[in-house]
Amino acid sequence: MHELSVLKQMIRTIEHTCREQQIEKVETIVLQVGELSDFLPEFARDVFPMAVEGTFLEGAGLQMERVPALGRCRECRTEFHPSEHQFRCPVCASLRIELLSGREVFIKELIIEETEED
Repeated sequence: MHELSVLKQMIRTIEHTCREQQIEKVETIVLQVGELSDFLPEFARDVFPMAVEGTFLEGAGLQMERVPALGRCRECRTEFHPSEHQFRCPVCASLRIELLSGREVFIKELIIEETEED
């Protein structure tokens, strides 16, 4: 379960950041997941409760946004969706492509629970 170890690392990062920023409660964690990433959102949703159990993030929600893949041909510089073209440039048919996005897994946003002041 690769997803559990990735989530646990992200949770450590979030907890560290929240301590530094004196954030007491996170309502929702929003992740961006590239469509070509080996991080599987359906498994991540299943293991998320285990990952946050016993942390101050217990009870927080998890949202994930898919990031589409984008490639650029190293020959003609055309940008295109690589998986739609079998990783071959649709203009010059080169296989020399650079992947610009689609493999990432990022913490995009933390939705913070507002606390009422007396």
